[in-house]
Amino acid sequence: MFIPLFIYIGVAGALLGAALLLPELASKIVIVALVFVVIGGGGLIYLTHRKGLAKLQEIVKLYMRYAERIYSDFSARTSLEKQVANLAEYLEEDVDIPVAVVYARRKRGFMLTDCNGIKKEELKAYRVLTRPELEESMEKKAAVVSFRRVYPGTGGPGDEEHPLEYALPILTAGRCNFFIAFSMPARLPIKLLRPFLLALADQVGNYKHLDDANYKHNQTVQRFKQQIDTLKSERDKLATTPVHDARFLITAQDRLSRIQDREKLYETFIQLMTDQFKVDALILLLPSDDRKSFVRRFSHGKLGALADDFQLEMGHPVLSEVAKSELPLALESLTDAIRGDGPISALQASGIKCLAFLNGISNLDGYVGMSCSPEKFASVEVEAFLSYCKSFGLVLENLSNFEKIERLSYTDELTGLHNYRYFYKRLQEEMLRAQRFDRHLALAIFDVDGFKVFNDTYGHLSGDFLLEQLGKLLTKSVRSIDIVSRYGGEEFCIIMPESDAADCMNFMERLRVIILSEEFKDKFSSEYHRITVSLGGAIYPNDAQRIDRLVYCADMALLQAKSTGKNKSFMFDENLITVKK
Repeated sequence: MFIPLFIYIGVAGALLGAALLLPELASKIVIVALVFVVIGGGGLIYLTHRKGLAKLQEIVKLYMRYAERIYSDFSARTSLEKQVANLAEYLEEDVDIPVAVVYARRKRGFMLTDCNGIKKEELKAYRVLTRPELEESMEKKAAVVSFRRVYPGTGGPGDEEHPLEYALPILTAGRCNFFIAFSMPARLPIKLLRPFLLALADQVGNYKHLDDANYKHNQTVQRFKQQIDTLKSERDKLATTPVHDARFLITAQDRLSRIQDREKLYETFIQLMTDQFKVDALILLLPSDDRKSFVRRFSHGKLGALADDFQLEMGHPVLSEVAKSELPLALESLTDAIRGDGPISALQASGIKCLAFLNGISNLDGYVGMSCSPEKFASVEVEAFLSYCKSFGLVLENLSNFEKIERLSYTDELTGLHNYRYFYKRLQEEMLRAQRFDRHLALAIFDVDGFKVFNDTYGHLSGDFLLEQLGKLLTKSVRSIDIVSRYGGEEFCIIMPESDAADCMNFMERLRVIILSEEFKDKFSSEYHRITVSLGGAIYPNDAQRIDRLVYCADMALLQAKSTGKNKSFMFDENLITVKK
């Protein structure tokens, strides 16, 4: 770095001397000198910056290399004293510091422990321990301290100029237990090395805290593992000893009563029974939809070859026997005639050994079949089992009542179709579904032509009976995915998912012809009546993107059919009626 500087100064001086010696060329020489000064100065600045950046990058690499070494030593649980010795050795070998020695705190003060680049005998003559101001300076400043200021050296015996230049403290919780004394670095400037050395010292000093924290962490983890193992053993012990107290029964009933889905309710009940009573297999027999038999609703465990559609007739003699019994009835105790019957033989062949009664299900009871005999249960377990069955029966009855109330709230009492409230609920759901999957949704609205005249002619009771028959006809004439509702009076709505304008028009025409050809019986006479209907349809999203607009568009199409002679079907057309979407 000094050679380019000397060349720069020499050339600049030569140009200035030439300008003085040659006055006739002085102006030109001065211009050349100025250009050289500017260009040369910029070059010197660039070289200085580049060299400093290269040194800084080298220091960063040295730091990262030793940081990896520290963490590898940490995983190997190397002692702190050994870490400090390794750092001094690293400074002497890799950082090119000629002399690096380690002093450790002992009872009498700091003592020399390791030397790098110098022999111990050469350092013993220097009185390092007689100057406590060194320790105070290192702990207060937490910085690289100049040895020269503490040991200036007078040249006297035993107090010669100290060969070490700086002291690097290794602080642990603010206390200096070690420090590394080192000479002037041979390759890198001390100004750049100071933050690098302090960072390394901080890493080594915190090693002890990290080691202690890791040890405490391992101790805590081990203690928690022991507690978990203890809890697991207690849990396994409780699992092998079922609890049949009243508190657990109330908790189970509360859990069942919160479930509104039948399938999930069956599954939860079966799970509770199998967990509490440790049976291998269990089956639930509940009334069928037509109330003529008991069918297999849900089961758990291996049931052999028992069919999924297994059913037991409502009047089967085994059911009366189970209902009379106060305890679960063992199938082996039945008479040969009953046990030889097909359904009972199928139950026994599948592993079911007893049946218990579920009472309280709206006068239509249910039954639970188990894969173990009642004799294997203690008396307290039998009582608990029957309590569970009775509790489940009450929950099922409450669920049936809730479903009935919900059904009534959404059902039109006269026609048996869905009512106005249910229509808007489902229309919103289907419109959201169509929007999500980018599909069409059709809405058809129709009413009976001249229904007021019919009521005035034949009476309102005859009109109600006609609407009742029309409701049954509509139920048979639509798809299973369509939703039919009575909108009000003699007006009806049909929601048709995944249907476009052509599908809606074809359906309305087909329905118009079906109703036109149907003969409706009069309730109070032997007469039959024929009626006509007018229909209007609209499509989401072509005609409207909101519920109220979709209903409005379909209603406008219905009014168009009415105004053009009735007994017609019209799709909404905004050219005929202006409607804002």
